[in-house]
Amino acid sequence: MAAWANWRLAGAGLFFAGLAAAMRSGGAQQARMAKEAERRLLDGLRQPARTVFTPALLDGLPPPAARYLARALPAGRPLPRVARFRQHGRLRIAPDSPRWLPFEAWQVSTPWAPGFLWHARMALAGPLGLQISDAYMQGEGTGRLALQAAFQLQERGPCPEMNSAALQRYLAEAAWYPAGLLPEAGVRWQALDAHRALATLEDRGTVVALEFRFNDDGDIASVYAPARWRSTREGFVSQAWEGRFGNWQQVAGLRIPLQAEAGWYDDDAWHCVWQGGIRDIAYELFPGDQSRKEN
Repeated sequence: MAAWANWRLAGAGLFFAGLAAAMRSGGAQQARMAKEAERRLLDGLRQPARTVFTPALLDGLPPPAARYLARALPAGRPLPRVARFRQHGRLRIAPDSPRWLPFEAWQVSTPWAPGFLWHARMALAGPLGLQISDAYMQGEGTGRLALQAAFQLQERGPCPEMNSAALQRYLAEAAWYPAGLLPEAGVRWQALDAHRALATLEDRGTVVALEFRFNDDGDIASVYAPARWRSTREGFVSQAWEGRFGNWQQVAGLRIPLQAEAGWYDDDAWHCVWQGGIRDIAYELFPGDQSRKEN
């Protein structure tokens, strides 16, 4: 009995030592991958003809979109080149899942070449956690799920469904980098009514659209898609989707929401799957502007 127990203890020690080594290696590999992905994302940036916001950039826009952008982007302010921010919140993997997982995430988004990188960690038990990496860059949407960054559990994309879903996400999240909603950034606006406008964006053959709904203050209340691709175990399904924004504040000269939530519709009922807040955000400006970074 004692000898068998010793062997079991030795085996457990080797297992956990191997697990710790794999976790360290996986973390280092993830850091390298994230650095390379950010380099690729920033390599695709272009510089717009005008890097300072003027009301002339809103000529011809539907009234609710023009009113919002004039409120979000003060005249004379340099337009951000890159947005970097951290998030915290909770999410669940499916609309019918009873379990919510807390997460911490960081994101890099580029308004002048549609793209983003999002890396999140969700705690499971003790030091164990799930790592999620979502991205859209150079026309491709991808997603990766791993245990402690060392053991890959799932990888998705690029494919037409992922590309479309990721580009729609980029467009919806432009509330945090409103320069990405300017016609100068490639967005086409169509009037719907006094409080709604349709935004369409095309990138490398993928075309997406979202209905922006504005509140009485002129801020974005929600964004809606009657059809958006959702990844399931059985494959991709198309469902209505909506993101909602709140707690609008002036941050670094921009008016942005500090709270958001998103979810899917099923039989006309909206099921939230993501709730989060902005912990901090910084904007990098184009070379030659008065300031290279604003917080």
